[in-house]
Amino acid sequence: MQEESPFPDEKTRKNEVLMHLYEEGPATAKELPRDPNLRERRWMGTFDVTRSGTGASKSRGRTVAVYYLYGDERRAVRKYIETNENFVRSCMADKVNPINMGMEDYWWQMFCEEWVWGGYEEDDS
Repeated sequence: MQEESPFPDEKTRKNEVLMHLYEEGPATAKELPRDPNLRERRWMGTFDVTRSGTGASKSRGRTVAVYYLYGDERRAVRKYIETNENFVRSCMADKVNPINMGMEDYWWQMFCEEWVWGGYEEDDS
């Protein structure tokens, strides 16, 4: 008979989805080994700004959500920009857009920093 582990997070330490995010960083659903279940989702967040209804008057296309472990928000923003560059570029060209209207100031600040620091702003013409 196998003895139960005294560590409540034993299953999370052997979990392939959470370990993928831990080792590889933020990822899209296609990059994960499988879809996260409800138990796993309590350790992770999803970054996808298009869920907001703002900026709907301009069609910007669909985006790809990014999964991340809590605490890895900055890399999640960076991954989101890399994965959805055309969408983000379209939004950054407008003062009112789904990104700046659909998130808290904390996220927007990180988003702007990553946009500038990542060198995307220079590409704007």
